[in-house]
Amino acid sequence: MTGVAVLGLDCRFPGAPDPAAYWRLLARGERAEDGFLTGADAFDHAFFGIDRARAATMDPQQRLLLQTVWRALEDAGTDPSALAGSGTGVYVGAMADDWSRVQLAGGRTLTAGTGTGAGRAMLANRLSYQLDLRGPSLTVDSACSSALVAVHLAAGALLAGECDLAVACGVNLMLDHALDDFYRHAGLAAPDGRCKPFGAAADGIGRAEGVAAVVLRRAADATAARQPVRALLLGSAVNQDGRSNGIVAPSRRGQREVMRAACRRAGIRPEQVDWIEAHGTGTPVGDLIEARALGDVYGAGRDAPCPVGSVKGNIGHAEGAAGLAGLIKAVLALEHRLIPPVVTGGPENTALDLAGHGLVLPRTPLPLPDRPVIAAVSSFGLGGSNAHALLATPPAPGGPPAAAPQDGPGVFTLSAPDAEALRRNLLAQADDLAARCDEPVAELCRTSNRVRAGLPHRIALPAPDTATLAAALRAAAATPRPGTRRPPEPPSVALLLDERDARATATAARLSRLGLPATASGGEPPGLVVRIGDAPAPQRPDGVPVVSVPADADTPALARAVAALYEHGVDPDWDALHHSGGVTHRRLAPQCFAGTPVTAEPPAPAPAPGTGGLAGTVREEVAGILGTAPGEVRDDDRFHDDLGFDSVMVMELTHRIEQRLPDLGELSIPEMLPSLVTPATLTGYLRDLLDRPRASAGVREAGR
Repeated sequence: MTGVAVLGLDCRFPGAPDPAAYWRLLARGERAEDGFLTGADAFDHAFFGIDRARAATMDPQQRLLLQTVWRALEDAGTDPSALAGSGTGVYVGAMADDWSRVQLAGGRTLTAGTGTGAGRAMLANRLSYQLDLRGPSLTVDSACSSALVAVHLAAGALLAGECDLAVACGVNLMLDHALDDFYRHAGLAAPDGRCKPFGAAADGIGRAEGVAAVVLRRAADATAARQPVRALLLGSAVNQDGRSNGIVAPSRRGQREVMRAACRRAGIRPEQVDWIEAHGTGTPVGDLIEARALGDVYGAGRDAPCPVGSVKGNIGHAEGAAGLAGLIKAVLALEHRLIPPVVTGGPENTALDLAGHGLVLPRTPLPLPDRPVIAAVSSFGLGGSNAHALLATPPAPGGPPAAAPQDGPGVFTLSAPDAEALRRNLLAQADDLAARCDEPVAELCRTSNRVRAGLPHRIALPAPDTATLAAALRAAAATPRPGTRRPPEPPSVALLLDERDARATATAARLSRLGLPATASGGEPPGLVVRIGDAPAPQRPDGVPVVSVPADADTPALARAVAALYEHGVDPDWDALHHSGGVTHRRLAPQCFAGTPVTAEPPAPAPAPGTGGLAGTVREEVAGILGTAPGEVRDDDRFHDDLGFDSVMVMELTHRIEQRLPDLGELSIPEMLPSLVTPATLTGYLRDLLDRPRASAGVREAGR
């Protein structure tokens, strides 16, 4: 397989909070109520280890991209946390920089966070920094074609060997009226705020917000790794109109040339294209020029007219994200083998003479033929930067067929930064799987093991079938504190068995193949005991857990044992538990982030320090994070070794202390880290800070 594979995607557009809702909107030919995203100010800052104050300084576009890219990677069958340190490339298309203008308006005080929280360059850089991705990282601004240009650059980097995995994104938020005023003065704005592409009532642009991401990999590599491919990017091209009728005037020549260049690079003839997702903004001049360019390239040499669509009739013009709105629509249409109807806001504009140029607007859903299908996607920039891409349905896998996956039982894993995040995701998975009870549970479990097992708060649920799994997920969500916390280091394991029992030794060998770590040796006390069969009860220190496994453990018993090991901090070899020959990826419900709005409003009045003075305050906040009583926290407990603190818990502790002790101002975590040994050392550091003269605004802000 040649070209570039689209492995995963995620998006949010007006009226569509996720790809499934987006497809429903498109397939039904519906219009979003307005051009705004619902909950665009919500951000799960704790999930990404960002304190609330820092998150409030970040451009909401950065925050949206973080969550969208995470979900797109999971959709691709990849654990995002496992990409840390990899050469993954990040390409973001954006044209809006409203946040910078908002932050600079009204005489607001500038801090170091103002610089890192704003600016288009930081959109890509924030993603690379937060996820520790070390490949190319850049933001593209070619106006309305930015997102599709980002896809083109990402694909080129993959084919050139600059990276092996790439994320291409687009984002657009409307936070002030500057661009609205420009469109109005330039005569480009639709009076009713609606795009009516190729319609008789077309009278201008209706703006829209949006965020989207696709995960790309060289198709040959995806095939070799047996990764599921959602669509194949055959080729793409970008160009510029040059000196045309005006810098914001579209060029028939420029559009025609970029389409032909993309076809050449894809190795196809224009008449092989089955459907075109046009730029289609709904401006009278723009529609006319684009229709003529499409007819020049795709309208000739056909037995039937070529269908043309534009998503802007459904959601509006998402500007910097518009190219991905069109590309994701094309991917979903290829998957569903259905061309959505065009929303023109009334009758077709007959003056365009689409039929005379070999084109047609589908006004009802149009099934695609049962064969390999090719779709074209256009995105044209306001200043003349054009992009065009060719997508195809992926071919059937070649080579010998994979062994049929064996169904059930399996171990479904789910992880999150903390117990409440885990509860949200347990409920999301339960709701989703309750409607998918006919799907093989082993394949669902295998996907969860690969994608959803890497975060610190974890749960593992053995299940014989999907209906039982859905019920178990819901029951786990109802417990007071679901899941367990991964210890700072994997536990040392003591394995107890009667070596004269052939059944017990066989079970021990199977556990070893599943990744059971080496047994504790010397005088080191074990952190976990695995007892097989009728082995003598272990002599163990108080609090050391025991996992009991039958001597003649069958697959369900092994699944229960592996689930218990995982919850106690052992990371098994999940592939060894499943015996299917190939990787069968089942898409799970997307990551369910907290929906709490993040604003820069002043915090509520802080509660008074604890009755035990500063040390008591620290113990109270540590206990609050651990869900225990303050008296259970000792001053000499070690944060990481004894209390199991990780980076997310440190961020939460920092925020809690800032709220309790407002005189401290904004704490710098890099400065505070050396004191995070025990509650006593942290108390000493905070006492020193309180004794210092107050620093001016911006001091102690960690910079890079």
